[in-house]
Parts: sequence; structure tokens; C-alpha cells
Amino acid sequence: MLNYLAKLSARILIGCAIVYSPMVYASTTHADKVLSEKEVVASAVKNYPKILSHYDKIKAAESNLLASKGFFDIKLKQSYSDRSRGYYDGKSYNVELEKELGILGSKVYSGYRKSYGSFPDYEGGSYTNSGGEYRAGAKFSLLKDSTIDSNRLRVILANLSVDEAKIEMENIKKEIERDARKAYWTWVTDGEIYKIYEDLYQLALTRQKQLETRAKSGDIAEITLVENQKNILKRKSSLAKIKQEFENSAIYLSLFWRDSHSKPILPKKSQLPKLENKTLSITKEKLNRDVDNALRNRPEINLTKLKLREENSNLDYAKNILKPQLDVDFGVSDDVGKGPKSRGQSNNYAKVDFSVPLQQREAKGKIAATEAKINAIKYEQQLFEEKIGAQINQLQNKITTVCEVHKNIEEEAKLAEVLEVSERERFKQGASNLFMVNSREQDSAASRAALVEVFRDYKELLADYDLAVFADN
Repeated sequence: MLNYLAKLSARILIGCAIVYSPMVYASTTHADKVLSEKEVVASAVKNYPKILSHYDKIKAAESNLLASKGFFDIKLKQSYSDRSRGYYDGKSYNVELEKELGILGSKVYSGYRKSYGSFPDYEGGSYTNSGGEYRAGAKFSLLKDSTIDSNRLRVILANLSVDEAKIEMENIKKEIERDARKAYWTWVTDGEIYKIYEDLYQLALTRQKQLETRAKSGDIAEITLVENQKNILKRKSSLAKIKQEFENSAIYLSLFWRDSHSKPILPKKSQLPKLENKTLSITKEKLNRDVDNALRNRPEINLTKLKLREENSNLDYAKNILKPQLDVDFGVSDDVGKGPKSRGQSNNYAKVDFSVPLQQREAKGKIAATEAKINAIKYEQQLFEEKIGAQINQLQNKITTVCEVHKNIEEEAKLAEVLEVSERERFKQGASNLFMVNSREQDSAASRAALVEVFRDYKELLADYDLAVFADN
């Protein structure tokens, strides 16, 4: 009993902080409906504010992805030139539509150009026929920028940011699920312990009436009534503290059990389920399967893989800078309307641009730095995998130990109950005293409460284990 009360102190402080904070509880029409773990978890995962907040973070990442694709939007370009003074009075209007495709760094374009007035001979290309010139073409990058460029890199990184936000969301959901399960079983077990000590208190009250009857008949001394009254007050004080802990557990659980408007719902005592106080160890076969599952699905692993993809993309871009620039432009143009014969036919054209960077320190520096980052991330991934394996093995070991302790305390509680019943019978027959009866009852209640506490430890370890293996519940 003293052991149990000692464990209350830290959690009572937290409970008091929650009690005196301003919190509006949602009303519920399910006051008599038993509250299940599944219902609490489903509510938390759907309506917990931290999860709702992260949906907006995902939306922001998706919006950044959309913005990064803006480079590939169709662009409208227009220009107008006018010789306002001088011998030549030429004017020119030009409009063009351009679309980046991303394949081989390509872009397609089409446009229309029309000139008015006269131009010097060295600007003869500025002339068009009376109906203007129509043109269309495509540009390709065959070496540098053929597979990746700065714009496509931004799209890749923005996509990875969306994936990262979604992985973080899954991790947050799992953590909230774990916390909700722990809060639920704390509430359930605190409720069970409250019932144990409430029964113990009621037992003392009932005995007081029996002792008063026996005292009137002279069967026992009056001092026995005083002793039992003292025991009643002691049990009442203990029950008050346990009740407070139970109520604080309910308040904490309300942070996870919420209505559709994300408002906390305060569970009632009438909603406590019947406690099935059973434990089950995790087999080595299941442990091995769970470790494999964790190494595939844990967010640390998946985020590390995303980092590797990000740095590999940066490496591809850095290597791209080393390449010579070889761009090809193919197109066709056609003048319409009145004009000289030289502009009366369609024209096909091709243009090749080639350049080679003579110094490549920027690219080489980026390549070396990125390769070093990739190696560092691989070591991080190795360490994550080793830590995950160790963590899961430790939790499995703790669960096995708790199951063994649970079995021992279960036997202890049965023996304590036998001693309690026996001592109570001896007291009725006058072969024992009230002190021994109270002691046996207290010991029996403490053993049953300890059994419930160990079951709570088991449920909390199981919640930690399921989070560690990233199990689907």
C-alpha cells in the first residue's frame, strides 16, 4: 500500500496542473457505454490537435511542390521595338509562347513576328512580309542539363519534402496512439485499484456495524470499536488519494478521447471496462518478424532513405555541372502576305551551341562534399538499424520479465486472499484479533493492487513495443 501511494506523487502534480487549467469538455451521450481502447485510439488519431496541425504542414509542403513546378508553366513573351528618331522608321512586334518539358532539358516554342517601316541593310532579318512571320521550334540539351538541371532538382527536392512530411505524420500518429493507449490503461487500472480500496473501505464500515452489535451484547470490548474506527479513517484517507489519482487519470485521458470538433471528452467511472488481467510473452519468432518489419517501416529508416535520395539527386546535379554544354535548336518559320520572293517560302533552321567549362572547381567541390554526406548518412542508417534492433530486444526482455512478475504476484494475491478469509473466520470464532484481520485485508488488497499495477506496466510496455516495431493495430 505504501509503495503504491509513493508512486502517486509525481502523477498527482501533473493531474493538479490539468485540473486547474481552463479546459472545456465536450458533452457525451455515452455515459453508460463501456469505453474501449480502440475507441480512444481512433478518436486520438483522428482528432488530436497535433495531428490536425501536421496536416497543414503537409499541405504547405505540397504547395511548395506546386510552386517548384511553376518553371514548367507555359510562358507568354512579348516585345515591341520602335525607332522613334533617325532615317529608319522600322517598328517590330514579337510574341512567343514557350513551354519547358523537362525531358533532355527541352523546351518547345511558337511565335509570331511582324515588322513595319524600314530597317538598315545590316538588320535585314528584322523585315517580315505584310502578314508577318509565324515560327515554331524545339530546343534540346544533349550533354549538360540533359538529365537534370536546377529547376528539375527543385522539383525532386520538393517531392522529397512532401514524402518527409507524410513520414513524420505517420510517426506522430503512432506516437499519439502509443500515448493514448497508455493513458487509457492508466485510467482503467487506476479505476480498478480505486474499486479495490473502495471495497476495502466499505468492508471496514460494514464491520463497524457488526462490532457495534457485538459490543452491545458484551461479546467484545469497547476499545475494539475505537480501533476499527481508526482503521476506517485511515482507509478513508487512502481512498481519497486513490480517488484523486483516478480522477486525474480521467482528465489526462480526455486529452486523447475527443469528439468530432476536437473537444476533450471526460470519461466517467461507469464507462470502465471489466479488467481482463492477463499477460502474454512475445515469442522469439514474433520478435524476429517484428525487427524485420521495424527495419522496413520505422520513420528513422525511411527518413534516412529520403536523405540518401536527396543527396544522390544533389550529386547528380553536381556531376551535371562538369559536363560540356551542347544545345540544339530546331525550328521552322513561314512569312505570309505580300513581300519579296526570298521571304515567300518556309524556312527550316538548326542551331548548335557548344561550350566547355575550363575550370571545374565548383563542380568538383560539390561532388566531394555530397559524396561525404552520402557516406555519413549510410553510417547513420547503420546505427539506426542497430539501435532499433537493440531497443526491440530490450522491450521484449522487459515484457517477458513483467509476465513472470505478474505470474508471481498473481499467486501471491491468491495466497493473500486465502489468509484474509481464514483470518476473518478465526476472528469470528474469537481465535484472532482485529489488528490481524485488518493486516490480512490490507495485505490482500495491496497484493491485488500490485497485480493491477504490473498489468498496467505490461500494457505500457506493449504500447512502447508496438511503436518500436511500427506495428499496425
